[in-house]
Amino acid sequence: MTRFDFLHPSNAVIRLSIPEAWRGTGLLAAACISILFGLHRIETVRLTTARALQSVYESRLAQIEAGGRQRARTYQRVRELSAVLERASGIAGSARKQARVIAVVAEALPPHVWLTSIRRDDAGLLLQGKAGGLSGIATLVRRLSASRVLRRPLLSSVTMPEGNLRAEPLTYTLHVDVAAQS
Repeated sequence: MTRFDFLHPSNAVIRLSIPEAWRGTGLLAAACISILFGLHRIETVRLTTARALQSVYESRLAQIEAGGRQRARTYQRVRELSAVLERASGIAGSARKQARVIAVVAEALPPHVWLTSIRRDDAGLLLQGKAGGLSGIATLVRRLSASRVLRRPLLSSVTMPEGNLRAEPLTYTLHVDVAAQS
């Protein structure tokens, strides 16, 4: 009788005893069984390795997807901040334009002429003020006419005080258009 000892992947020893009559067939069967055990072990190792690689790839894919979501949030935030910057730039530009208009009006004021109010309307600005005399109002209108920022000054009204003309100043109302490109 011929005996064979096989070591199973679980470290168990498998003993096969083959009678002498079956020796040729037994050797063939033993070879087949050992080949099957070897193939089983190879496939087990390959499966374990494939599962390990699968978990690595899945974790990397999760990292990539998380990075993509973070990138999308970052781009969205950049778009939002760009919109805020555009609005802020528009406001700042508008404030600079308004400051330039007020500076032009202030530079155009001759001595003894002053403003009591400036109001914006659809067509431009409504200037109201007081003046020491008609010559000061005429100088104001002439200076505003020469401005590139303000156009077409129109004197709407002049009110003279009753009684002593020298004691109180004149009250005037003046409308002026604001140039589009100022």
